[in-house]
Amino acid sequence: MLVGKHDILPVKETLDERAYNLFYDHVTDVRTTRDKFVQAIMTLDDYSVNENEVENMGWALKQASRRTKYTPEMQKFLNDQFVQFLAFGQRRVDVQ
Repeated sequence: MLVGKHDILPVKETLDERAYNLFYDHVTDVRTTRDKFVQAIMTLDDYSVNENEVENMGWALKQASRRTKYTPEMQKFLNDQFVQFLAFGQRRVDVQ
């Protein structure tokens, strides 16, 4: 519905004409998309990939996290600190 003073009349079209125009627009768009796709494929044919540039399969998969293993010296230090805490209630490690 048009409200107000207009110089241009709305274009009236039948349901068949509207369907034809929509179909034509769709087909034209599909043809344009197909042409772009074919052009991209033709461009890829000219492109060569060095095998050294290709990552191994699974490179983007999340790796399982690994536990940090404490050395025997670290274990002894931590155990000593724990015993010291239990014995004296000292919470801070004295830096020597």
